[in-house]
Amino acid sequence: MTRATLLALAERVEAATSGCRKLDAEICSRLFGRSIGVSRYTFNIDAALSLVPTDWEWEMQGCEGTLLYSELDTQMVYIAELGDPLLYIAATAATPALALTAAACRAIAWSMTDD
Repeated sequence: MTRATLLALAERVEAATSGCRKLDAEICSRLFGRSIGVSRYTFNIDAALSLVPTDWEWEMQGCEGTLLYSELDTQMVYIAELGDPLLYIAATAATPALALTAAACRAIAWSMTDD
């Protein structure tokens, strides 16, 4: 898997309007090399959180700055590497799980060495 492939997948997750089992299966296949036992990353914030790299922290806001699990239509997630306040990854999506999944995919891509 290349960085570009994972970034393209993050864009597709971010553009989704609701959770998608096809996207979940592709994430699992690309990141873990398997297509069985697929977690519901795009549906469930706890599953999406499992994708956030170790030693990264995250914050979620609604479009008006409401913290965590907002009922607002658009969710924004920031993921930052601990110890580097200038490095953060952002994603905006229709649901918290989609936004966190997209941001986690971008963070994983950032840590890859290939282009």
